[in-house]
Formats: sequence, C-alpha cells, structure tokens
Amino acid sequence: MAPGRHPASARKIKTDKISKIATWNVRTLHQKVKLENVVKEMERMNLNILGLAEVRWTGAGSMKLGSKTLIYSGGHTHERGIGILFDVMTAKKSRELVSNFR
Repeated sequence: MAPGRHPASARKIKTDKISKIATWNVRTLHQKVKLENVVKEMERMNLNILGLAEVRWTGAGSMKLGSKTLIYSGGHTHERGIGILFDVMTAKKSRELVSNFR
C-alpha cells in the first residue's frame, strides 16, 4: 500500500447533505426528447443520482447534459442497457472517490 493511503474500511467520506437517489425504467432513450424529459424530471424531483434501466443504447460511455453527467452501458444491439445520471456535485464526489481507490 502506498504511503499515506488507508484501507477502504478506514476511509471516511464527508457528506454535507442527504443524497436523493431514485431509479426509473425508461423503456428506451432512443429519442432525444425522452432523454431531455428524464433530465427535467430529475431536476424537478431534486435528485442527486438517478439509475436508469432499459436505456437500449449500444456501447458504453459518458456524456454531459447541462449540469448532469450520464454514464451508460449497453450491448451490441438496442436491447437492455443501463445508465446512471449524476448531478454536478455528486459526479465530482464520485470521481474523487473512484480516484482514491486506484
């Protein structure tokens, strides 16, 4: 283990507020207007993290959607697929957390 690093069980994550997390089976995000609707609903409900099922996109990747970040993974065809939509602060904290475990 590198100097100054601690085992995962010893790490503490500072949180200054309660996160709101939800899931949504979107059936498909094949149309751009559906993705815009998902982002609007996330903002309306003041969610920090939104898990998406049945995105039905191919490949994997991430994209910025205004102040949101979407990470997605799908198959070779437009079937199944998942996504996670983060607000800006949660995305930043998630990147910091992941980089601490590398």
